[in-house]
Amino acid sequence: MTEPIETQPLPFSGTPSQLSGTPNQPVPPVRSGGGGGGGCLYLLGGSVGCLALIVALLAAALFATGTTISNFVNGLGGIFQVNGFGVQQTKAFVIPEVEPFTNLSALTTITYNYANAVTVSTDMPPAIQALYGNSQVLVAVGSIEAGVDLGGLTRDDLTYDATQNTLTISLPGARITNCYLNDQKTYVAERVSGLFAADSTVLDTESRRYALQQFLTIAQEGNILLDAQSRAATIVQEFGQALVGTGGQDVKVAIVSEPINTVTLPETCG
Repeated sequence: MTEPIETQPLPFSGTPSQLSGTPNQPVPPVRSGGGGGGGCLYLLGGSVGCLALIVALLAAALFATGTTISNFVNGLGGIFQVNGFGVQQTKAFVIPEVEPFTNLSALTTITYNYANAVTVSTDMPPAIQALYGNSQVLVAVGSIEAGVDLGGLTRDDLTYDATQNTLTISLPGARITNCYLNDQKTYVAERVSGLFAADSTVLDTESRRYALQQFLTIAQEGNILLDAQSRAATIVQEFGQALVGTGGQDVKVAIVSEPINTVTLPETCG
């Protein structure tokens, strides 16, 4: 417990009229920062400092990645570019030109190769055949080709459905495109002529035609047209998908094929 200390009034000089102020008047507190506006300036300086730090960090990141300010600004513009409904805008899909597809016809061709021995003879009774008839055995080696004629594609065969985001390509039906014998490997293995028979060139023509007809029948029964149709659809679909993919758009490519053409035959198959 402390004892009270007795205080004595301090002496002063002068008259009461020389004194100013009011006794026991409280002294106002002194604000740091030089007055009423100093605090605001202090806060403003702190905000500017934070902003400068953020700018410095951003500049360092741009320098490290090699990104220019222009590219950065353009990137931000692409992110925040929206339409009136708040949905990010995308570039409208443009249907590609048809010419690149028409150049794929050669790639859609499929070939079946055959070899067979064909016997042809003149149509005579056996008794007369021995005197005037002719017959021969032809070893035939040949090929049957089928494909899809893409050369006739037009702009109307390429349609785009925005709701399904799908490009549909309509292809003609597959058909037989060529029939031929390999002349270097096809030969007459045997020829028999009657005692009084004259040489006949008809047998050569007929035996070659008959061999091609056999090969054509075998190819059609072996689904050469279905194979050609499937091959064409695969090639065009993959090419179309790669073509639209170069534009950076995720568009699906669908193929629709017309019925197989079993009626039209080239003259080489006649």
